Amino acid sequence: MNFLGLKGNITKEIELRDIDGKAAISFSIAVNAFKKGEKTVMFMNCSAFGKTAENIHKFFYKGDPIIVTGALDFYYDKDKNTRYQMNVWQFDFAGKNNQNSDKNIDTENIPF
Repeated sequence: MNFLGLKGNITKEIELRDIDGKAAISFSIAVNAFKKGEKTVMFMNCSAFGKTAENIHKFFYKGDPIIVTGALDFYYDKDKNTRYQMNVWQFDFAGKNNQNSDKNIDTENIPF
C-alpha cells in the first residue's frame, strides 16, 4: 500500500494550470522532521489534479499550513537522480490561514 500523510507549510504561491482540460497544480511544502535526533526541515514536492487542485489553489497561499494525503511517487531527473513527489488525493486545513483569516470560508461545503 502506498499512502502518505504530511502536515507542512506551502513554500510559494500556487499556480493553476490546465492539462488536457483538467486543472493541475504543483507546489512544495516544508515539513518539520528529525534527522539523527536533530530538528530539520524536509521539502516535499506535491501535485494535484481536478477539484482537489482547484480547491487548494482557491484556499491556500504561500506560508499557509496544510495537511495533505496521497501517494508517494518517484521519477528520474535529467542527471538520472531519483526525485520524489507526492500525488495529493485529499487535503485539509491545518490551522489559521494567513491570507484567509479575514474571509468567511464555508469549509463544510467544499466539493472534494
